[in-house]
Amino acid sequence: MSVLEDFITQFSALRYQNPLAQSIIATRTLLSQHFGLNSEDRVMFDKLLSQLDSPLKVAVIGQFSSGKSTFLNALLGEEILPSGIIPLTSKVCEIGYGENLHLEIFYKDGTHTYAPLEFLEQVEPAINTQISHYKLFAPVPLLQEIIFLDTPGFNSQNQEDTDISNAILQEVDGIIWVSLIDNVGKNSEREILFNHIRHYRAKSLCVLNQKDRLKNTTELEVSLNYAKEAFSGIFEAIIPISAKNALKAQRESSSDGARLYEDSGILEVVEFIHTHLMPQKTQNKAHKTLRSLRILILKYYRRLHIPHIYLRRLEGLLESYGVLDPAQVQELNAQSQQLFALLESRVLALTQQLFSSLERTKMSFNKSHKNALGLKTTQQYEKEMYILPLDSVLNTLQRQDSPFISEWHKLFLAIKQFGTGFMCEIPDFAQILHVWEDQALGTHSRGTPLFLPYVLALPSHLQEWFVQYPRIALSFESALREIKISLQGRTNALAQLLEKTLRNTIKLVCLELDSKIRQGLQAYQKDSERFPLYEPSMENIRDMLQNAIGLEYYQERFFLHNNIAKALVREIESILKSVSEEHLQTLRELKERNEQILQTLREHIKRLKIPQY
Repeated sequence: MSVLEDFITQFSALRYQNPLAQSIIATRTLLSQHFGLNSEDRVMFDKLLSQLDSPLKVAVIGQFSSGKSTFLNALLGEEILPSGIIPLTSKVCEIGYGENLHLEIFYKDGTHTYAPLEFLEQVEPAINTQISHYKLFAPVPLLQEIIFLDTPGFNSQNQEDTDISNAILQEVDGIIWVSLIDNVGKNSEREILFNHIRHYRAKSLCVLNQKDRLKNTTELEVSLNYAKEAFSGIFEAIIPISAKNALKAQRESSSDGARLYEDSGILEVVEFIHTHLMPQKTQNKAHKTLRSLRILILKYYRRLHIPHIYLRRLEGLLESYGVLDPAQVQELNAQSQQLFALLESRVLALTQQLFSSLERTKMSFNKSHKNALGLKTTQQYEKEMYILPLDSVLNTLQRQDSPFISEWHKLFLAIKQFGTGFMCEIPDFAQILHVWEDQALGTHSRGTPLFLPYVLALPSHLQEWFVQYPRIALSFESALREIKISLQGRTNALAQLLEKTLRNTIKLVCLELDSKIRQGLQAYQKDSERFPLYEPSMENIRDMLQNAIGLEYYQERFFLHNNIAKALVREIESILKSVSEEHLQTLRELKERNEQILQTLREHIKRLKIPQY
């Protein structure tokens, strides 16, 4: 017994150490700083930490009657397990450390109970079918480092046993296949090993039991070489042992007992476990732990990286929104110039209307002159002249139901409606945002049950933004509404001013025209030689109308550099840019924060890839 204890103590002092706990804690701290860890991930971190110092798990497996229980007793240093556990129960028995020897039974319904060790030999088949697995606890020092799993094996007729054994092989840190040394390499055994064990060569050991049945070292060498050839490529090592002699040596305290124990081969098995399986377990644990941490970080990295991508896209949408289509701007400017052209045509039509309203009439005039005798005589003559039937013309031109006035009202309406179509062609940012949301959130869009969990899984600096981002569309909607109100006020004012000016213009020009005709007549009557009759031309009337209506003012508003179209474009671009910049500033701050977190995660992943374990 002292030989085994000294051997275990010696290897315990050399046990491989690693800083995995620091990596686990650092990863958990990093993610917790920026994300709300869900319960599943918190459990995972706790599990990774709890498994760091977990004992080595070794599955002991073999065909029926291969001496597995005897071998385990030899390893444990005393006869704890009754022989034939597996044939009797066909259940996994986990053997671990406990202050007292006891058996715990776990049932398939989730309950468990305790029973004496004899239960393993006495359990009835009907009860056995209700049992999931066993745990046996023994006060053996070796079990503080190693948990052994006694398994059903692969030659059972029950497929469930095979499935359980395969699942165990994937999970354990080491596999010990127990075979009888004088019956090694049977076809049935090789078939099992080829189908189930060869995939785990790096952690597999073959133990050839009952070497004490061989006559001499020659037979031992022959059997060992045959096993190595038969099991080529399946095991990392093959060790012949005598479990019976190992147990026998435990009962003896003499030097013969120590030699018998050393010759049994059990120490070589323990050495393989400590020198091969334990360092390998530590390395595998480091690899699996680091891989789990990297996968977890990548999950959270992706959780942030995807919205980060779509925030960049939204940034582009905001930068381009308010940059108006040049073709549409050109069309708007053309519409403004068309309004002025229409105004000019209305003035021309009014000019023609007034000119055509002038009437030609003959009037008699007296002209005095001296005859040949020097006597003053008066001669009467007739001359045609223009007169303006003022009342009739005013009545005609100012009547609201006249076709002439109707045409002017069309102009007033066109001025009032100016820019309406252009404003309608500005894309609705709510629709732009809706399309962006469908791409960015997919099935997690607002209004779906998945939206809130999605948002809560984001870093805190993004959560509030994702809840409130629809306000972006509302701010643009409000800005455009104000622009429309402002535009409507200006165009209505222009139309009303023109309408009022038109009424005054007609009256003033008619009065002026009538006055000039009368003044011309009076002057002609006084001195026909010096003052001709006033003969108004269309150019005269047009100039009067243009001056009276203030055509230059409307030319400035509709045609020249600072026309209403260009003013509207400048206003739209300025206001929308101002609104965009407000949201862009917020987005850029979010992006900068995101990039900092993503960079931190990338650097942490690189550190986890460093082969420091």
